[in-house]
Amino acid sequence: MTDLRSTQWYAGDDRNAYIHRAWMRRGLPADAFSGRPHIAIANTASDLAPCNAHLNEVAAPVRDGIHEAGGIPLNLPVISLAETQVRPAAMLWRNTAAMAAEEMLHANPVDGVVLLGGCGKPIPSLLMAAASVDLPA
Repeated sequence: MTDLRSTQWYAGDDRNAYIHRAWMRRGLPADAFSGRPHIAIANTASDLAPCNAHLNEVAAPVRDGIHEAGGIPLNLPVISLAETQVRPAAMLWRNTAAMAAEEMLHANPVDGVVLLGGCGKPIPSLLMAAASVDLPA
């Protein structure tokens, strides 16, 4: 069995592992570093994107479900787009949103991700990001 990605950040006695654990202890339960998978909730919620505005409400039961399944849920806000608001067109920003989400997933100690997006551009951008990082999504 391979180690979880998050374990690679937190395991060990070196300075970096200590610093990563110390910062994350501020909000995680005491057993967060005992092999429980860390699952990001990539959420495009925004008051400026009407089809994403409700996603914080959706994220709450997702967070509860991750916890009940034994994981550590971690909120990860990502770029939100809406055809109705973004000028000149949301399509111009889709790849930027995908690259930003990809980098956040790659750069953080997460073992999987739940993708929460609405509208026609955030959903593909989230899927592109998760596929590029090769995380369970």
